[in-house]
Amino acid sequence: MALRKTLASEDKLAALRKGDPHHAWQSLDDRCSCILCDRTFSGRQVDVAIGATGRVRLRCPSEGCSSTPREWVHPGNPLVSAKAWKDWARVLDGGKRPRARATQQNAAAN
Repeated sequence: MALRKTLASEDKLAALRKGDPHHAWQSLDDRCSCILCDRTFSGRQVDVAIGATGRVRLRCPSEGCSSTPREWVHPGNPLVSAKAWKDWARVLDGGKRPRARATQQNAAAN
C-alpha cells in the first residue's frame, strides 16, 4: 500500500516528474486540468503517494476524483493542437459552448 506524507518541494517535483511520463514538470507551479472533474490545479496540489518500493502514484487533488496524469491536460501540450487546446480550455474554464456555426463547420470538415 502506498504511503502518503508531506514531501519537501524538491522531492514532490521529482515525484511529479517520475510519476507523470506525459508532461515534463518544470516547477510545482505548472498547472493542468483534469478532464474528469473539470478542476485546474498546480503541481503543489497533486496528491502524491509513494510505495515502499519507490513507485510513485499521482492523483487529482479533488475529493472523490480518481484521475491520474492520463486524464490531465496541460497548456501547450504538443500532443494537442492549438485549436483543440482552446476548445478544452473553454470547456474546463466553464466558458461558452462552441457556436452552432463553428460546430457545423467542424462536422462538414470531417
